[in-house]
Amino acid sequence: MTEGTTKPKLVLFPLQIGDIEPIRIDFEAFVPPSMARSPRYFGGKPSGFDSRTKYKLDDDSDTGAVILTVKAQFKPEVPSADDEEAGAPDVRERDEAKQEAPYRLEVSIGGSFSFEPDRVAREQVESWCKGASFFILSPYVRQLVWDITAKSGFGPVVMPLVHVPVLKESDSEPH
Repeated sequence: MTEGTTKPKLVLFPLQIGDIEPIRIDFEAFVPPSMARSPRYFGGKPSGFDSRTKYKLDDDSDTGAVILTVKAQFKPEVPSADDEEAGAPDVRERDEAKQEAPYRLEVSIGGSFSFEPDRVAREQVESWCKGASFFILSPYVRQLVWDITAKSGFGPVVMPLVHVPVLKESDSEPH
């Protein structure tokens, strides 16, 4: 067995997030949780998932803001007519299940940031806003979605995973 301890060399990124806060929480239930079909019908997966990142750089200072908005719509899985379990839904129930969604959810998280113009060009900051900011803010959105759905009575939902680009370590420090 090999064991060891290492102390990584940490260099602060020339762009730092300040405040992170919820900006919008929009939850609309279409049925009471007690009347919703069992989770077996919904599978806990969003049938519609959309995210957008907006950003704004202040021309008069070295600051900016990023807003990550996630919309999720959940629709039930439609049970098959071949369902062998006792009490399998009839055709009418299957048709109703196709149209039902227990709720709609939209959340937005905002993050303010500042950057060091002597270490990072404004174009790099804009590039960061367009790409990396999503990956910085998405854990906060994931937690907010999980929290809201867990407390809603419908059961918690974990947002789908997305591919995160891998950054290679560089010998040179950021500009």
